[in-house]
Amino acid sequence: IAYRENNQLDKAIEVLEKAVEKGNIPSFNELGIAYRENNQFDKAIEVLEKAVEKGNIASFNELGIAYRENNQLDKAIEVLEKSLEIDPENIQSTINLIQIYLFFQPDKKKAQKWFDFIETKVRGKFKKRYKKLLLNLEEILNFSAEDFVLYDRYTYNAIQNKAYAAIIPFLEELNKKYPDKPKILERLGKTLCNPAIGKDDRGIKYILDGVTLCKNKGEKEKYFSLIVLYLNNLLNMEKISLLESEIERYSEELKDYYGYYLFCARFYEYQNKPTKETIAAYQKAIDKTKQNSEQRKKCLETYLRFLIYKHRNEFSGLIESLKNEGKNHYKRFTFPVIV
Repeated sequence: IAYRENNQLDKAIEVLEKAVEKGNIPSFNELGIAYRENNQFDKAIEVLEKAVEKGNIASFNELGIAYRENNQLDKAIEVLEKSLEIDPENIQSTINLIQIYLFFQPDKKKAQKWFDFIETKVRGKFKKRYKKLLLNLEEILNFSAEDFVLYDRYTYNAIQNKAYAAIIPFLEELNKKYPDKPKILERLGKTLCNPAIGKDDRGIKYILDGVTLCKNKGEKEKYFSLIVLYLNNLLNMEKISLLESEIERYSEELKDYYGYYLFCARFYEYQNKPTKETIAAYQKAIDKTKQNSEQRKKCLETYLRFLIYKHRNEFSGLIESLKNEGKNHYKRFTFPVIV
């Protein structure tokens, strides 16, 4: 589980497969989740179905999510409703049904039905956020809402819940309504380049359209972040020759942008450069941020993951120093799980 939480999915799957072979029933559920997070949906569904057969009630919900993310929506609905027949107070299964009817297969009446079912049982941001989306769902879906914030929240939540198949055509239509919004181009690019979709060439085109738009509008921070997104996707695609030429093209413009040095650290790891060069890149990223900023927090968390996963014994003092800064300056600081 710790490997999975650290996004070391290959290691998590290896360990959990051995546990399943030994008949450890809770491991069926965890292995199914790991397969799902690794976009191995057929394997995830197979293992989670076995977990359900073995009486693991929590696996109904996880199986429903696996079907949902694999765009088998009828089966997802069937499994989640079955979960609620067994446990009518299962809040998470109800939330997952709401998400299906908001983002995957929009149906205001059905989403409202399940929202009403749990409205008095949940509190906080979830309730407020989904209530507003439900209230404005018809206007969002037919593109008649005048407040861009509604589209922004809807697409953000749809992507967070991995409703990729539904949100890509929605974003493409939204881009026609708002051709001057680089955020739409960024989300299209990221979603299409996601391994679960794998349409990298289309994604790259939208990202580069965003780069051009931001340059023309003078939006420097977004311009820099989109260039770095472009470089990271070239690395994901292992188009190294093109990547190296693009680094040469953009490095001077990016020399004061923290995200560029986070990318450099990742690229140095890929190239198996000496550890000191990767560490220098992480340190430079931190140096380019302001104290207590969200950018600095991101740098610290990424730097810590690198050190803890790869060099825990070698740099224990540095690790403690970074952890202390994170703990002392940020309320929500993500510490890597030590395996």
